[in-house]
Amino acid sequence: MKLILPTTLCALLTALPVSASVLAVGESWSGLEDFQLNDASGTGTNGLSNTGTNGNSFDVNSQGGKFVTNGSGLAVTSGDAGSWTRFFPGNGSSGNDGQEDRYATPYGTGKFRIEFVLGGYDFTNHAVAVNGQDQFELNLRDGSNTVIAGLRLRIKDSDGNGLADQFQTHHLGVNPDRFSGNLGVDSSAGSNISSMAIEFDFDNDTIFYERNGNIFAGTGVSGSDLGAFTANNFNQLTIGSDGTWGTSGTFLNTDSFTLYTAVPEPSGALLALLGLLGLLHRRR
Repeated sequence: MKLILPTTLCALLTALPVSASVLAVGESWSGLEDFQLNDASGTGTNGLSNTGTNGNSFDVNSQGGKFVTNGSGLAVTSGDAGSWTRFFPGNGSSGNDGQEDRYATPYGTGKFRIEFVLGGYDFTNHAVAVNGQDQFELNLRDGSNTVIAGLRLRIKDSDGNGLADQFQTHHLGVNPDRFSGNLGVDSSAGSNISSMAIEFDFDNDTIFYERNGNIFAGTGVSGSDLGAFTANNFNQLTIGSDGTWGTSGTFLNTDSFTLYTAVPEPSGALLALLGLLGLLHRRR
């Protein structure tokens, strides 16, 4: 007997939102390494709680104001933190190669997402090199230290006076760079950028760039087609700042940073549909 779905159900399914993503129907994201930064005030990088399924840790502690939790769910990078980099997973972590801060087995198949969530900033009167920039970054690297997917926040001097007048998002991969333009350097503009993410699929060679929850460039995206994703693998995550970072009183707050992998778990919409189909079947 043929099962005919009611018109209202067909209309509901047709109206479900569809957005560019590497995820397939029946898949969802699961945190491999997940730092929500809810640790006690003053916790540096090697003390951060990792709620991801891997649960790895950093092996070098943050010092001073470089990247330290404030006890209110944020990690603070002060404007005078200087340049710094932390490598992950640290020696002693499960899955570490035992020699460097890298995964013993690189990830080269499947789907992944790297995400950085902001908790506010203020770079008013932040000094940088003339026509230069300070940069905060979260990267995935391969064995040759090539960045295959990187999220950058750039505090730039665009008019040559040595003071930052632009705050930009920058997505980096083995594809063309994309920028958001000037987001404003002061705290009143801090809500203009809330999150950044890159998701990619090694098996199908696709990649998408996301800002504030919206895809704005990617494989096959009209007007911003990045082409095929050509990286082979990654075996390290790095976080840090680059440039001068020498202005006391300015700051960047981080709410969380996470590395996800796709898992075969039905979405809420699919579960609801299966439940409805089961109900209709029982009524036959």
